[in-house]
Amino acid sequence: MDGSLQIAAAKSSWVEARRQRVANPEGLRVERARKGSWLHHLDSLGNAAADRADDSRSLWRTT
Repeated sequence: MDGSLQIAAAKSSWVEARRQRVANPEGLRVERARKGSWLHHLDSLGNAAADRADDSRSLWRTT
């Protein structure tokens, strides 16, 4: 396998892995948590911000 075929194969497997993570965002959160990395912390912050935004939108709709 020459270099360009190796790159294409690696890109294809990366794209497929990305597609699976996008299809299952909960799995991505679990994967990040398992790694115990700073990405898990950022993900938690993002979830908290999204929850606050949802609450403010629901409050806005009721007033």
